[in-house]
Amino acid sequence: MAMVSFKRIPCKTMTSHGNGKVTVYP
Repeated sequence: MAMVSFKRIPCKTMTSHGNGKVTVYP
């Protein structure tokens, strides 16, 4: 699940958390 979202918003996730945590972005 996290991998799918991570591919959708890699820039936003990396800039927001820096670890690749897509828990905040569903």
